[in-house]
Amino acid sequence: MDNQSKQEVAWPRDTWRLRVRLTVSLDPPVVQYGVFTEDPRGQFSSDLRRVERVFQQKLTEMGDREKRQALRRNQLAAVWSHLFRSLKGDEVYLLVRPPSDTAFMSNVPAGAKWLVTKPVQIEGRPFCWSVPFEAVPGEEVEISLAENNVLDLEALDKGSQS
Repeated sequence: MDNQSKQEVAWPRDTWRLRVRLTVSLDPPVVQYGVFTEDPRGQFSSDLRRVERVFQQKLTEMGDREKRQALRRNQLAAVWSHLFRSLKGDEVYLLVRPPSDTAFMSNVPAGAKWLVTKPVQIEGRPFCWSVPFEAVPGEEVEISLAENNVLDLEALDKGSQS
């Protein structure tokens, strides 16, 4: 290796960096994500309550239990995906499963952030990630999207019904 490729890249002092890895096996092996400044779970619950009457009416019209379950899963995924409307198009990123990972830097104000993904299907059920992290100028945060930090949208739905 030559000296030029051994040199570290100089990052501007006021930027923070994020490195993301996808360690779960998905088909297709990609996920869309964005960085939020607030925990999206509260907005998800609020949005779900707002449309619940219409959703329940549609579910009641379905006679078949399996079709009702599939519709409910699609409803949950749609409400979670709706959260991304608060981001600009160039603030939604695509992460591909290894051997690659994704890293970027940002000069938006540092502080509490959440790496949030759009829903993915795992064994026919809707899942997503909402991983909190602290963005600190001059530092890099590493996040792995893994089985141990995935959110089950059906479990969030049951929690919001309590």
